[in-house]
Amino acid sequence: MKIHQDANVIAAAKEKSVGGVGRNKNIEKLGQIQLGDDESSNPVDGYSVDLSASAMEAKQAYEKARHLALATPAVREDKVREFRERIKGGNYAVDSGKVADGILREAVKDHLSASSI
Repeated sequence: MKIHQDANVIAAAKEKSVGGVGRNKNIEKLGQIQLGDDESSNPVDGYSVDLSASAMEAKQAYEKARHLALATPAVREDKVREFRERIKGGNYAVDSGKVADGILREAVKDHLSASSI
């Protein structure tokens, strides 16, 4: 990512700033830059941002993952229904080895995360 600054905007910001106040307002505007769907730069008050191809790919991957996450329900009713039917029918068998592995795995992760703090 490259951020380009217009020298005239920087000079004007320095003239307006009293104790850095004016300059801080211009810096805050950097956070308001919105990325478009294309790779072109959108100048905002003398600033523009150019994103590399890999940054654009990462942005698109993030947006796709975010969309999928938001579209996925918190509770998967189909799975709940399936397990409910299997339990009622007596066809659900718990693998105690997998349960024990999961408990130990979580205990080790908790221990390691507590030790690293």
